[in-house]
This record gives sequence, structure tokens and C-alpha cells, in this order.
Amino acid sequence: DNTKCVYNNGGTIEEYANGYELCNGDSWYKSCSGGVWGAQVDNPVTTNSYCPAQGDPKGGYSLSYTCNSGLSGDFLSPGCTACTNNLRANTTKDDCFANCSTNDDTKCIQPDGDSFFCYSGDNTCYNGELNDKCDNSAECDTGHTCNGSNLCKADAGESCSVDSDCLNGTCPAGVCTLPDGSACSVNAECTNNNCWVGICRTVSCGSGSYDCNYGNYQFIFGECGYQVWNCKGNANEVIVTGCESFEC
Repeated sequence: DNTKCVYNNGGTIEEYANGYELCNGDSWYKSCSGGVWGAQVDNPVTTNSYCPAQGDPKGGYSLSYTCNSGLSGDFLSPGCTACTNNLRANTTKDDCFANCSTNDDTKCIQPDGDSFFCYSGDNTCYNGELNDKCDNSAECDTGHTCNGSNLCKADAGESCSVDSDCLNGTCPAGVCTLPDGSACSVNAECTNNNCWVGICRTVSCGSGSYDCNYGNYQFIFGECGYQVWNCKGNANEVIVTGCESFEC
């Protein structure tokens, strides 16, 4: 059959049908046409590369093309293999990093508008959200601080769901507040809504069962300050009205 092409495979003569594409490894192939092998077609992609995944240009990898012999033979692209667990592809671009050891942030994905950090305690990538693990506060989102247990916790004034979400104090109404004795700048930072001369505190209303509401701390004449507070009874009536001041 003069339409077939022959190939000497180490001393063994092989015949291939018209239109067959025969690969030489993954380097090149030739096509059989009318009994004659055509020109060598080289592999167009012979190196591995990074590919976009997980929102990061290095979040996945793409291997070099492979050659597939056959009547429908050609070079095949393996496509992009996306990495997982917020990790990037390795430097040889043929696999993903298994972890970010040792405390190597460059092995973590860095999507636009976000940053992931490697926590040294478990060599896992985190992005600083509430209750994520952290080595320091720079690895936590704005408004969060890395606490002594290496967890990102919400600062006063930040949103929360439970008390344990907050760096200090409690989560009384979906916002972290500070307990008495904490440094503060405005009333709203304090659990008792009372920031007096830079410290959260509770004003005693004397005997009885009272709920206390406090007025705003104000500066007068630029130097001297005063505070007005009300104590209300169970019927929400005003029981005590007080005023406190401090010297210039």
C-alpha cells in the first residue's frame, strides 16, 4: 500500500496509515501523507508555567504540551491545574506547595485587594479575617488585632457575633465594646457607654436595682470637662441625675 508510511523502530519496520501523526516523545511529530512523512512539527510549549487560579497569577500551574500519536494525533495542552488551600504553585511549576514552611508568605496566594500570610505555628496560609491564626497584628485585617493565642480578634467598634470574637470585652449588640478600666476615646467604645477621662467605667447609682444611661463626655473651654449621667428605675423613670467635673 503506497499510501502508508514506514518507520524503522530500532530494527522493526512499522507501517502507518495515511494521515497518521507519529510523535517523537513530546518533542515533535510528523504526519503521513500519501506514503511520505511530512515536515517535523515541533512542540510549541516545552516548559511549565504558572497560570491564574484562586485569584492569583501563580495560584496554579500548566505543564508543557504532550504529544499524542494517532490518526487524530497532535500536541495536547494539559490545561491549568489549580492549587488549593490558599497555596501557590511551586517554583518548578509542576505541582503545588504542600504548605508554606517555613513561615514563607511568598508561598501563599495574594489575590487583588487581599493578602494571605503564612502562620508559623502550622505553616498554613490565612488572610487575617476574624479568628484566623496570626503571628502578629500585621497579619490581621484592619480593625483586628492578633491576641495572645495567635488569633485575629475584633477591636472595639468592630462587628462581632459572640464575646469571643472581641479582643477585649464583650459583644453586647453585634459590636465589640471595652470593659471598665480599659483605655477609651469615646463612650461608644465602652460596654457601659461611659468613657470618663480616657477610661471606661461604671457610675454607681447607690442602692436599688437600676439601669444606668450616661451622657456624653465633653470638654469645655478646651481644658475642663464634665459629665452628666442619669439612672433610671424599672419603669424607665429618672431616679438620679448627676454631674461630675475635674479641675483644669
